[in-house]
Amino acid sequence: MSSHAMLAAHLRTLTEDQLAGLVATRRDATIEPVPKTVDKLAERLLHPSSMAAACALLALPQLQVGEAAAALGDCCTTVRLAGLLGVPEDDADLAEALRRLTALVLVWPRAGGLAAAHLSEMWPHPLELGAGAADLLVTRNMTELRKLAKLYGISATGRGKDELITALAGWLAESENVRRLVAEAPAEVRGQLDDLARQSDSLFGRPGVVFGSPGMVLPWAVERGLLVRSMWNVNEMPREVALALREDFRAPFRPRPPVMPLEPIDPALVEREAAAAATETLAAVTAVVEAMSAGPVPLLKTGGLGVRELRRLAKASGQDEDRTRLTVELLAAGGLTEASQAGLTPSTAYDGFAGAEPADQLLDVIKDWLTMPASPLAPPDPTGPSARVLYWDEEEELILTGLRALTMRTLLGVVPEGQSIDPGALAARLSWESPVLTDHSDDDLERYVTGIWREAHRLALLAHGTVTSLAVPCSTVAMRPPAGTPKRCCPGPATPSCCRTTSPRW
Repeated sequence: MSSHAMLAAHLRTLTEDQLAGLVATRRDATIEPVPKTVDKLAERLLHPSSMAAACALLALPQLQVGEAAAALGDCCTTVRLAGLLGVPEDDADLAEALRRLTALVLVWPRAGGLAAAHLSEMWPHPLELGAGAADLLVTRNMTELRKLAKLYGISATGRGKDELITALAGWLAESENVRRLVAEAPAEVRGQLDDLARQSDSLFGRPGVVFGSPGMVLPWAVERGLLVRSMWNVNEMPREVALALREDFRAPFRPRPPVMPLEPIDPALVEREAAAAATETLAAVTAVVEAMSAGPVPLLKTGGLGVRELRRLAKASGQDEDRTRLTVELLAAGGLTEASQAGLTPSTAYDGFAGAEPADQLLDVIKDWLTMPASPLAPPDPTGPSARVLYWDEEEELILTGLRALTMRTLLGVVPEGQSIDPGALAARLSWESPVLTDHSDDDLERYVTGIWREAHRLALLAHGTVTSLAVPCSTVAMRPPAGTPKRCCPGPATPSCCRTTSPRW
C-alpha cells in the first residue's frame, strides 16, 4: 500500500475535532483549491513543501526523532526508535516527540509500527545513511529476489514483487539477522563491510556506496543482499545493513533545551521602563512624521533612504539615529508613509492612525514590527550593502517575521515574572526551539537576535531583559500573522514605489 493510501486510511480514523485540529496546524492543507476528499487531503499533506512547512513547526528533539524514523523507514517501531536513540522504550521525551510528529501526521500508526518511509522526502540520507533496502531492491528481478528470500528463510510463494521486497527489507531491518549473516563472511569482507557501514556523506560520494566492476567488488556481500549493485557498476549498502553494523552508533537526541540563566529583576522597575519606552515610541512617530511633513525626504536612486538623509531626519525630529531608523522602518511597514519620485512623505493612512487612541496606536506599531521586513537595530552586516534604511529583502523578511514571533513566544514561555535573562543565551535557545527557522538565518542568526532584542526593548515588549505586561496581549494578537496581510509600500530601485503582499506564514 502506498504512503498516500495509508495516510488516507489513517485520516478516516480521526474524529472531526482531530481533523479540524490537524488542518488548523497544517494550514497549507486548506490553500485553494481546498481538498474535497480525504484522499486529496492525504496527497496535500504528503507533498514535500507541506511536509517541509510542518517540519518548521518542530523543536530540535522532534526533528531528531523524525530523522531517526526516516532512517528506519516503514520498519520503524517505537522499540527500534528507542534503541537507535539510546533511550528506554518507555522514555517520556521520546513519547512526547512522537505525539507531536503524530499530531502533524508526519508519522502515524500502522500495523506493527509507524509509517515513516515517506520521510525520505525530508531526509534523503538520514543520519548520513544511504538508501533503504526497499528502494535498492526494486531494481532486482524476481529471480534474484527469490534467491535472497531462500537465503533469508522467507517464503516467496504467492508473493508479488512489492510484497516480497517488503519482506526482504523487514528481514534486513532485524539487526541480529544482518550481524549473524555478516559473521559468516571472510575476515577481509567483514572489515570492508564495517568500513562501508561507517562511511558518511561527503563531497566525494554518497554514504554506503562503493564503485567497481561487476563481480569484482565484494561479490560475497552482493550475493547476500548486504550490497545491492546497480547497472552503473555501483554497489550500495542498504541503510538497514549499515545500522546493524554500527553496533555502537546512537542517533543524536537532545530533549533538554539549553539553559538560559535567570537573574532577579524588580517587576515595578520593568513596568516603569516599559511605560517610558512606549511613550518614547509614539512621540518618535509623531516627531518623524512632522519632520517629513516639511518636505519629501529624498530617496536613493538605487532604492532606500541613505545614511545622510537619515541623519538629517534624526536632527530635524530631535531623535537619536537608532530611534529614527527604527521609526522610519515602522512607518513604512505600516503603510504610514509613501514614496514618490520626489521622496518619502506621510501617507493618507497616517491621518487615521493619528486619530486613534495611544494604546491602539502602540498595538498597531507592534503588529507592524512583527511583520517588518527589516531589522534596523541589528548590527550591520559587514559583507552586505551600506546601512541604508528601507532596503527590503523578501527572504530576510520571512526569516525576521518568524524569528520575532519565535523570540517572543520563547521569552513568554521561559522567563517568569521577576526574572530577566542575558541576550547572549537567546540564540542557542531559539536554535533548539526551531532549528529549521534558525538554520535559514545562517551566519546572521546572532545579528538578527541582537536586533530583535534591541527593537523589542524600544517598543516596550521587553524591559531590563524580561517580558513586560504589554507582551502578553500582543502575543495573542499577532504572534502568527494570517495569510494575505495588507499591502505595504517600499521604495524600490526600479520605480518610485513598489507594492508587495506579505507571503503566507505557517
